[in-house]
Amino acid sequence: MKKGFTLVELLVVVAILGILAAVGIVSFGGFLSSAKEKATVANHKNIVNFMNLKFTQCSIQEKISLLDHEGEAQDILCNELDDNEFVTHFISAGFKNPYGKTGPDDAVYNGRYYCGDMLGGVGINYNKDGYTISTYYKEGVDCIRDRMVPPYAYNFR
Repeated sequence: MKKGFTLVELLVVVAILGILAAVGIVSFGGFLSSAKEKATVANHKNIVNFMNLKFTQCSIQEKISLLDHEGEAQDILCNELDDNEFVTHFISAGFKNPYGKTGPDDAVYNGRYYCGDMLGGVGINYNKDGYTISTYYKEGVDCIRDRMVPPYAYNFR
């Protein structure tokens, strides 16, 4: 008597492995999507927290340090701050779009940002009333928005 598997046994094993693989791929897609959403929300929170820290520094001293386009620290007068300096800092600091967009502006934008344009993007908008940070983190869901008014009055020109 020879030992081994019959053709039926091998087909059953292959069928079971196929079912497990199909379930795993579907589950993995859900986990991946959830991870991208959470990473985008984390980018938003990190940006808001960092900007609040810098605004607090501005209430104590007249200038702060942010990264320039080359990734070098530069001192900026608090009364000359706007969205451009913050966007440049976050891009130079290596912020990436969790949804895999490749351009540097695909992670953090400056100026008026419309939610729904770039999934995973964070928009920083400055005007005379303060800063608005908008993040489009999940398709079909409205953006997360935070509004910040720095505690120092002389910033608004």
